[in-house]
Amino acid sequence: MPRLTFHGKDILDSIIRSEDNTTHYYTSTTTSFRGRKITSIQYDPPHSLSAGYTAGTIDWRTGVFDIGGLQRPISMLKRKSGGLFSSEREWTWSGEKYIIKFGGDRWTATRRSDNETCAVFTMRESHTLRDSKSATITFPVTIPAEDVLFLMMVMIYSVTRHEDKRKQSQNAHRSNAANAASAANTGTAEAASLAVSTC
Repeated sequence: MPRLTFHGKDILDSIIRSEDNTTHYYTSTTTSFRGRKITSIQYDPPHSLSAGYTAGTIDWRTGVFDIGGLQRPISMLKRKSGGLFSSEREWTWSGEKYIIKFGGDRWTATRRSDNETCAVFTMRESHTLRDSKSATITFPVTIPAEDVLFLMMVMIYSVTRHEDKRKQSQNAHRSNAANAASAANTGTAEAASLAVSTC
């Protein structure tokens, strides 16, 4: 399973296929007026008893990963790695530690024990005048199936949280700019009013 492609604009609701166009997983996410609730990753291999079986879930409200019925709080699985200003995070599952790092348009997962790159997630590229490029996740080395699922969930979680923070920052910037413009307009109006009153 060297590379999987998310055939959808939103990785939280997408069919996930291999290079031969075989569907292996699909994601679906429930939401409410408070936002997203649970993202499910389901198996969908052809001619398999596990087709449609929920392999794992991310509970965004409680911050819990569930893989095959084994539940773990994200706070137990993830910790900061590197220096004070490092964006690296160390994720642990079944005793194996992975360093997750973001750079450019991709996220990488490196196994702590041997520094081997085990997964690379490339973000979706949206284009107007040419075809957009779908998000992909590549597994350069062979790792256990459970770790494949775990790293897929880690990437989905990390990318989504990163986008949440980016949008929050943009909204805050727009809000600050609007407030500054409003204050400037108010100041200009007050100055004009004062000038008229002193004539």
